[in-house]
Amino acid sequence: GQGELDCRGMREKCDEAGLKGIPLLVGGNIVIGKQTFEDVEKRFREMGFDRAFPPNTPPETTIEALRELLRENGVNTELLLPTGQPQGSAVIQVTSQGENCILLYGGSNQALEEGQIQEALGRFQAGDCLVLQNEVNHLPLLVEEGARRGLLVVLNPSPYDERLAKVDFGQLSWLLVNEVEAEQIAGSQDPDTVWKRLHSQYPGLSLVVTLGGQGSAAFRVQEGGVEALRQAAVPVRPVDTTAAGDTFTGYFIAGLAQGLALKDAMARASQAAAISVTRPGAAGSIPRQDEVERAVL
Repeated sequence: GQGELDCRGMREKCDEAGLKGIPLLVGGNIVIGKQTFEDVEKRFREMGFDRAFPPNTPPETTIEALRELLRENGVNTELLLPTGQPQGSAVIQVTSQGENCILLYGGSNQALEEGQIQEALGRFQAGDCLVLQNEVNHLPLLVEEGARRGLLVVLNPSPYDERLAKVDFGQLSWLLVNEVEAEQIAGSQDPDTVWKRLHSQYPGLSLVVTLGGQGSAAFRVQEGGVEALRQAAVPVRPVDTTAAGDTFTGYFIAGLAQGLALKDAMARASQAAAISVTRPGAAGSIPRQDEVERAVL
């Protein structure tokens, strides 16, 4: 019954945390005493909430509201399935220097079923990109099926754990790691050493190692040899490094999919990641393409 008191200032706090415009939904027994829901909903709207649900709202109603929010933000929800598992979540700790420590609870992210995977991959065509992280279950199956279907299989092995030992890196097209993950996988943070060790085991695997303020390095296997490239970091004052790796990965793979040269894909990804660390938060810190392109030019 204390929801109204607890939620006052929530919109302003989100704005201050770099989450301006993030959808806010609230429901349940959120006020004290008997009040008409129309009045309650009006007050929560005035507090900045996008939706307010009355007590005893069926879960299906709130699920559909979440689906609609995702669709409004360009997410294809055709394969989004409800599960009995709690939502996957993360607790992110950020130091005054902008470095982060992330504690993950897998929840529904680790409730994928084999039939669901096969149905999703059945919509891909040879040459499409399948971008994976180690936050879901059935990762070995995803990699194997992606390679079998002729997809460009990209893995960012985060968070690193013992389950990765079951993944056949030889079926990957690209592996993207930061310096910590590089050492966990190959025993070194030096990109050239990491490349030599991985290339000797998986000769068809291409590699990117991101090095924070020291930039990044790429090694792409292609006909006639290996294209190697070092990319300098874009100098910025970091506020929060959360989502920097995700931003780099997304922009880098998107650049390759669009046919950019390796150096141009690296430059754009580095610029995007640099912008993201100057802002607090995760998804809210990721810059849009037009902003990145203006900065690169």
